[in-house]
Amino acid sequence: MNWWIAEFLEFTLIVTGLQYLFGEARITAALRALYPPWAEILMTCPSCAGFWIGLLGAGLGLGPVTHAHGLWWGALTGGLIALVTTPALRGLMALGWAVAEPPHVHAHAMAEPAPPVDGVLPMTAEDEPT
Repeated sequence: MNWWIAEFLEFTLIVTGLQYLFGEARITAALRALYPPWAEILMTCPSCAGFWIGLLGAGLGLGPVTHAHGLWWGALTGGLIALVTTPALRGLMALGWAVAEPPHVHAHAMAEPAPPVDGVLPMTAEDEPT
């Protein structure tokens, strides 16, 4: 694989992963509770967070754009690339999770019983015969 493509993929996956980790992941929910309002808005917006994380990452030398364009143009280009790629990858991640995870995995789905279908409540584990 061409080194530029490999670094481009690495860059976009790192930026998207960091945006997800600090913006939406359950593992960092306690940290997000400490965010000031402007940081919470910034980190939960994939485009916004992608741009700033991409700008910072490319400014630190991550990704192929810094090698090709120099530090400042590379950082700006990295931010703009991440502005576009982060929401696209987040959409693919959400689509994959929506298809792959059964509804009972989510806590909010477990909190409420399923609605009746044709007036009949669905069976639960406690209702099954032994």
